[in-house]
Amino acid sequence: MSPLQELREHLGLPIGEMAAALGVSYHAVYHAERSGCGIPRKARAALVELGVDVADLERRQEEWVQERARRLRAELAGRVNIEAGEVGGALPSLGT
Repeated sequence: MSPLQELREHLGLPIGEMAAALGVSYHAVYHAERSGCGIPRKARAALVELGVDVADLERRQEEWVQERARRLRAELAGRVNIEAGEVGGALPSLGT
């Protein structure tokens, strides 16, 4: 779970209410929580007003994004290894 989602749930707010309180769209909060986008810039001032240490939240959000990306790469690497074994070690070129 992303740090932004943890904060929202701690406040007991659904995504739409959190977005409204931060002055951003539902989709901005949703994507920041789920897909690894950063904290919406427009939301920072509102987060400060709520007493949130925005620098810390952004740091933790970035760490979450990077850890999530590492896990996904590891999963994909496992798939590539399995597929390479099934096709005799050759995969189609993805480059030039």
